[in-house]
Amino acid sequence: MLAARPRLRSCSGSTDLAMSLRARYGDRVQLAVLAGDSQSAADTAAALDLPVAITVPMDLPSSQVFADGIHGPVHLERRPLWKAVRRIARGLHRQARRPVGFDYEPDVEMREVGVE
Repeated sequence: MLAARPRLRSCSGSTDLAMSLRARYGDRVQLAVLAGDSQSAADTAAALDLPVAITVPMDLPSSQVFADGIHGPVHLERRPLWKAVRRIARGLHRQARRPVGFDYEPDVEMREVGVE
């Protein structure tokens, strides 16, 4: 999963990585659009040529709680960001409970950290 903001700087900086991930993992690569709406998510997906898996809405009062630890707005659990994060976490949890196959590359040499 590649996370990007729906901004020119984020998309242009992620283009090469998106192509590299798609070349390596194919259609399994998806996009998480941060601080976006449905239109900006669609534009970001088109710019990076990746399907959108997750869209996290822009919600400044709630994001300040998570980023800066400030006292949140009244009824934080009703805010768009809180609802989206809860929904996304539940979906990821359901996916994590399914068996996932990882590609094993025997050509890659494994080394212990600090040993040369």
